[in-house]
Amino acid sequence: MREQILEIIQRTLSEINATRKEKIDLSDVPNLALYGTSGVFDSMQLVSFLAAVEEGLDDELNIEISLTSDKAVSQKVSPFSSDPWAGGEDYFGYVMLDGEEIVGFLGLLFTRQPVNGPEERFCELHSWYVKSAYRKESLKLLLPALSLRKVTLLNYTPTEDVYEISKKFGFTDLESHLRLIYPLFNPLNMRWRYRLESNLLNIQGRLSEQNKVILLDHAELDCRHVMIVDESSGKSCYMIVKRMRRRWFEPFARLLYVSDPELCAKSIDSWRLKLCLIMRVQCLAIDAAVFGERRIAFSKIIKREVPSLIKTRSELLMARVVNPVYSLPLLIGYKLH
Repeated sequence: MREQILEIIQRTLSEINATRKEKIDLSDVPNLALYGTSGVFDSMQLVSFLAAVEEGLDDELNIEISLTSDKAVSQKVSPFSSDPWAGGEDYFGYVMLDGEEIVGFLGLLFTRQPVNGPEERFCELHSWYVKSAYRKESLKLLLPALSLRKVTLLNYTPTEDVYEISKKFGFTDLESHLRLIYPLFNPLNMRWRYRLESNLLNIQGRLSEQNKVILLDHAELDCRHVMIVDESSGKSCYMIVKRMRRRWFEPFARLLYVSDPELCAKSIDSWRLKLCLIMRVQCLAIDAAVFGERRIAFSKIIKREVPSLIKTRSELLMARVVNPVYSLPLLIGYKLH
């Protein structure tokens, strides 16, 4: 077993060497100093190395371990007595302590969401804050999150600094562009067969079992539930909408969940003005990837100042849009940086 573990460590170091100008001497790996005055890594590189070794142990030897200590690195915190989105976990983040003083925090939101049938486990990172005097220790909050096994990490609201740090640890862009949809329309494209339903009881009666769960999970949050109904075919598209502000004078409505993008896109001229009036906003916004190459008149695609992020080992998730409907920071109105 020891030889197998050393082989994983050796291979990880070799992979790191391939990207370094100053190579690590691998002639005596068991006695290699990783960190400190004679160490080969700075704090950020050390976190990345430890996370890679943990993944290797899990994949090749089926050993799930954490190379970090919750007591030494950070303390788990559970500020809520219960949470329907807990995803099987009993804590909601990590705090950094100096004695009895809290000097840093990283929020975690665990959820389980069905993706093309099977459930996937997610953990959203948010509210990463460390007092200025302790900023050099910030990565100690990130390390235990990177050590989580069999979970996809998300960050929908990163700052520019957090984005740059996260990219160095294998995060990739998730949502990089938004489509802004304005309350203008071509009357020739209006179809009276499409109706915008806002009565919650009527909406519930048309929902699939999966969408009923989504509605119940969001029933007590500050967002609107609407449905596009095609009176001709009987099809419907359930949507969750959140009123937000880019700046105080720029209210917009974020479409966080769209159950049927095709129906939504082809019927949009029949309901976009009404929804903007209901939400009292200047425009609607949605991840540009949701509509793909579909042409939407009176809309434009803009680049997010800072893209949202994902770190996953699931090929299924890499190939599809991950829905932000279970992003609590977005649902309570965090600013999109």
